[in-house]
Amino acid sequence: LAIIVLSLCFITSSQADDISDFEIEGMSIGDSLLDFISEEEIKIENKKYHYSSKKYYQIRIDKNINQYELVTIHLKDKDKKYIIYNIAGVIEYKNKDKKKCENQMEIIKDSIIGNLNLKAVFDEGNLSWDKTGKSKFKRYSFLMSSTNQYNLSVICQFWDVDTPFSHVLKTTINSEEYDLFLINEAYK
Repeated sequence: LAIIVLSLCFITSSQADDISDFEIEGMSIGDSLLDFISEEEIKIENKKYHYSSKKYYQIRIDKNINQYELVTIHLKDKDKKYIIYNIAGVIEYKNKDKKKCENQMEIIKDSIIGNLNLKAVFDEGNLSWDKTGKSKFKRYSFLMSSTNQYNLSVICQFWDVDTPFSHVLKTTINSEEYDLFLINEAYK
């Protein structure tokens, strides 16, 4: 896990006050994914629609990744510019090592607070995709002064042993527009 004293590998400025100042694997909110991979590569990736609304879809990138095992990106459906609205760096704990995930999340959280002086809010609960209620999460969300929203978060997802999923650490950046989509449209 030496690759993830990743504490600030995704932050470009120590005075970041705008969500576009943050990077994961060199990519930021508002960038065109075409600056990083070709349109053919984007189309090869399977589009995943995770919400009842088909306004945004997700693709996974697992090639040429340095700090994470993979990156997920949400793009707006039918957007030919392929603008990034959400990006998440992901590390899987296939052995379901809860403690490693929590420790890494704390390192990232402390680094964000120490270097950027952002306010962290902690919450935990059940993962909504597991209808049994056995899968849990712990998360730190960071309040951005420019939007007064929590557009940056670090989360550990602890999937129950009866699910096909590994435990996962995600560092996530959302655009303000995507955040509003999650609140107002995604689950209706």
